[in-house]
Amino acid sequence: MKPLPLKNVMRKLRVIISDDGYRLEHAAGSATYDRYGVRAEVHGIPEYFPDNLCIEDRQAQPAETSRINETSVRLVVDDAIQDALKPGGLLHFRK
Repeated sequence: MKPLPLKNVMRKLRVIISDDGYRLEHAAGSATYDRYGVRAEVHGIPEYFPDNLCIEDRQAQPAETSRINETSVRLVVDDAIQDALKPGGLLHFRK
């Protein structure tokens, strides 16, 4: 088998992010990485895949936005509970 030049292999690189970790795919094959970025399995030429992978999420939301979302969810749940407690609601009990 004729070796693939790195330039040709890296023309198209696909990175797939999953709950379990990552997957890299290109012309030399594919490799899976665990959630810590350690290479687990290679289908293809191992020399074309790094032993370790580090991906940073630069689009992560700031902490303040997360707190706002949590508060909004709590309010929606509280409203749903209040509706369920009203007469005719699922949680309404007669005395």
